[in-house]
Amino acid sequence: MTKLYRVDCSSEADLKVYVTDARLDADLIVFETDDQWLATEPEIWYYTGKMSLADRVVCFTDSRWEADLVIYETNIQLDAGWVDPTKSHLL
Repeated sequence: MTKLYRVDCSSEADLKVYVTDARLDADLIVFETDDQWLATEPEIWYYTGKMSLADRVVCFTDSRWEADLVIYETNIQLDAGWVDPTKSHLL
């Protein structure tokens, strides 16, 4: 599951994420959901309000060079998936 908790970029974050507008620049194409039970794969993200329930603590950065993972957001669940599978260990 990919349940995430968002924080400001700090030492609390397990993962720094940058959101790109260019699909081909992404490491991962992400589909965000409001249903935690749909978040069964790394490319389907659900944000929880409780850190204790999260699989990962993430922060979003304004710089792709500071990011551990570059994502592109899609509205189509079937489009979600890894562009660069070498980064899959991050989730």
